Amino acid sequence: MPVSASHFPRRTFFVLAVALLAGNLASLPILDAQAIPSGTVTMWLLYTTISLPVIAAGIWMAQRSGLGFPILDAPDAHAVLRQVPGLLLHAGFWAALWSGVLLLLNITGTPPVPFAWWKTLLASFDAGIQEEITYRLFVMSLLAWLGFSLAGRKEKSRPAVMWGAIVMSAALFAVAHVDAPAGRAAAAPAAALMDRAVAVGVLGMILGWLYWRHGLATAIVTHVAVDALWLSLVQPFAMRAGLAGRVLILVLLLAVAALCLVLLRRRRFPPNG
Repeated sequence: MPVSASHFPRRTFFVLAVALLAGNLASLPILDAQAIPSGTVTMWLLYTTISLPVIAAGIWMAQRSGLGFPILDAPDAHAVLRQVPGLLLHAGFWAALWSGVLLLLNITGTPPVPFAWWKTLLASFDAGIQEEITYRLFVMSLLAWLGFSLAGRKEKSRPAVMWGAIVMSAALFAVAHVDAPAGRAAAAPAAALMDRAVAVGVLGMILGWLYWRHGLATAIVTHVAVDALWLSLVQPFAMRAGLAGRVLILVLLLAVAALCLVLLRRRRFPPNG
C-alpha cells in the first residue's frame, strides 16, 4: 500500500536514483553503435543529479494521490521476495501478450537497425526506467494529484481521476514516440506513424494501470520486459520470418501469456503488493 504522506521514503528515492543512473549507463553501447555522442560517465552522473528533483516531486505527488511503491517500500527482504513472483508474472504476461498482439496485427514498425541483441537488451533497461520515472512517476502522479485537488478526495471520484491521469499521461507518452528513430528512414508514412502512436498509447495505458494497481516497480519491469522481448527478439525475427515462422512464435507468445495469467490467478496476488 502507499506509504504515509507524512513520511518521505528515502530508500525508494535512493533506489530509483540508482536505477536511473544504471539505466542511462546501459544505453551507452547502443548510442555508440549509432554514432550518437554518449558523453562520459561524469555527464550521466550530472544528468541523474539533475533528475533527482523530478524523482522527489513524483514520489511526493504519488504519496498524496494514493499511488504506491509496494516492493520498494517493503519492510524487509522477506517481504520483497514475496512480491517478486507477482511482479515477474505481470511483466511476463504483458510482454508476451503485447508482442503477440503486435505480431498478429503486423505492427512491426520500421525495419530495426541490426544492432547486437545485447545492446538492444541493455537499451531496454534505459527506456523502461527512464520513461516510467518520467511518464508514470512524474506526469501521471502530477495529473492525479491535480485531479484530486480539483475533484476532492472522495472515494467515488477516485476511478475517474486515476483513469484521466492514465489516459493523459499515455497520450503524452505516445506523442513522444512518434518520431523517426535514429539510424532509420527520416520519414515514415502517416499510417505507420498513426499505428505507432495508437500502439504506444495503449501500452502507456497498460503501464499506467499497472502503476496504479500494482506499483511503480511493476510498471518499470513490465516496460523493460516489453521492450526487451519485442525489440531484441520478436520484431527482428518477424522482419525476416515467413508466415509459418510468425505463426509459430505467435503461438509460443500466447502460450507464455496464458501460463503467466493462470499462475497469477492461482496465486491471487493482491493489487499494490
